[in-house]
Amino acid sequence: MSSPSTSGSRGRMQSVWLECYRLLHAWWAVDRIRVSPMEGELLRLQPSSILRIDGMCWTVATRWVCEDAIGPFVRYQCDNGAHTATLEVRPSCQLVTGDIRWTIDAESCELHPAEIEVYACGP
Repeated sequence: MSSPSTSGSRGRMQSVWLECYRLLHAWWAVDRIRVSPMEGELLRLQPSSILRIDGMCWTVATRWVCEDAIGPFVRYQCDNGAHTATLEVRPSCQLVTGDIRWTIDAESCELHPAEIEVYACGP
């Protein structure tokens, strides 16, 4: 026969395990954004990151998280000393496929993640 303190400890342990199971199940059931590692790297750029696009090096000057009618995206203002450009990265997990838009001197084009080399990231 077990003592009252032993059965009380066992009941508390079962309660703790049950609560851990509930938390794990709740975490697993939540929708999470899933993107490729290459796309994830572009969504996490920080100011001072260095990029190479079309053979030119650019430094990320600013980062904004934005949202429009399609959904959220990240906008970066980039600088190379002579020009300023904008890089917009939209995750592919939305209703539309991922979109990476590069705008420099009022000229805009769509890029593939492989066309952007990330050499260094800021803190």
